[in-house]
Amino acid sequence: YTYPSAGKQATGYTPRNNGFDKADDVHPSFSFSAGALFSTVDDLRKWNQAVFGGQVVSKEWLDQAWSPVKLNDGQQENYGFGWALRRIGNDKAIGHGGAIDGFVSYELYVPGRSLYVAILLNHPANPEEITFRLAELALNDSKPTRMEVGPTTLADYVGVYQIKKGDTRVIRQDGSQLTSQRAGGELHKLYAHAPDLFVFEDVNSQIKFLRSDDGKVNALELTGLNFLIENATRTNLPLPPLRVAIDVSPEILQKYVGTYELTSTFSIAIRIENNKLIGQATNQPAFELKAESETKFFLTVVDAQIEFNKDDNDNVTALTLFQNGFKMLGTKK
Repeated sequence: YTYPSAGKQATGYTPRNNGFDKADDVHPSFSFSAGALFSTVDDLRKWNQAVFGGQVVSKEWLDQAWSPVKLNDGQQENYGFGWALRRIGNDKAIGHGGAIDGFVSYELYVPGRSLYVAILLNHPANPEEITFRLAELALNDSKPTRMEVGPTTLADYVGVYQIKKGDTRVIRQDGSQLTSQRAGGELHKLYAHAPDLFVFEDVNSQIKFLRSDDGKVNALELTGLNFLIENATRTNLPLPPLRVAIDVSPEILQKYVGTYELTSTFSIAIRIENNKLIGQATNQPAFELKAESETKFFLTVVDAQIEFNKDDNDNVTALTLFQNGFKMLGTKK
């Protein structure tokens, strides 16, 4: 394999020791068919035009590649043959992301609006979030209008809705404010747009509540960034306790900064940005860690928690990652 000349390469960076260092060099053959190429956003756009213009494979194959795959149990997934199937408002979007040491990327194409967005970054970030935000700004679709709904009506929607086994969405009410939260996910404020139709304040998503013949709310449909509509059935489960983030002093947060090795190939780097504790696992985007105590923190993008472990001298020596019913110990390097 021949690398581009040094002057044409970007340098990848990784968080280390409360700062950034040059990332380890990884040979392109390591990622094989998952990448193994150098490119620019301009060349990616040319490639995208060739693919969607039918110059690479036939339209019949593309239609299959851009259709939700059906699993053996009959369930559909927001994925085709090598592409993630997404949505921006009422428009179908097709894209994918990637990551390797020091680099992250995401591209998105909205065929119905002829819009293509590509992000290539040489430092830790969430390129998917940036890509969607840029696409929404470019499309410039107007935000749905608000309608007033009283607290008594809002109470009709409160409950735990089951998406599938082990996965739920919780609708809560705080006075005149309705919120939505998927299990382990971030809490989002909702506002009413029409009867039984609510819009997320901070993301391009909406929830439509469904009623049974007797007029009671018994299900919901969420139209969000994924192409498939999320269907959930209301249950009789009690509302789970709401995790509440607390403030922790910068002096305490500073003690947690460092790299924690969970396996020989998987580590979590902890750093501070704008007085917030940030965690980033190997080849993954960085996310904020919110404190529920001085030593216990939780994520809002996935159902995961981290607890920092100290020795008898109050030195931070390790962390424990809790996720998907498992726990993993990471030793501070």
